[in-house]
Amino acid sequence: FGSAYGDQAIKCVKKGAKFVSCVEISIQQNIECKKNVYKEGLDFCVSNPGERTYIDTGEPNESFHAVWSQDSFLHAKSKRAQVLQEASRILVENGILCFRDIRMSESIDASKHLEYIFRMIQTEN
Repeated sequence: FGSAYGDQAIKCVKKGAKFVSCVEISIQQNIECKKNVYKEGLDFCVSNPGERTYIDTGEPNESFHAVWSQDSFLHAKSKRAQVLQEASRILVENGILCFRDIRMSESIDASKHLEYIFRMIQTEN
């Protein structure tokens, strides 16, 4: 979710991913992503069908083993529950949801700050 210029999609494929589907709402970032993926010769395994959101990816149910996001959860604000629902919908059973909070520091003891992370993604039911 939030593929930006495709750097992480490219990295995933180079590390062994068979297929990556980019989800990005920005027209300009999608254009640059497509250019970067093509330049790397990876357009056969990195899909970038255009502008779409991490709330409605258009992907089939249970079609991915992993969903990765660097900072989309932070941008989602009041729609975090919908982001989690969409991730859950497209993940296969026992799939992995991986996200990172870019505001955390490498030097912080994460175990002391888990409450902060959970507050950031807390959802209303």
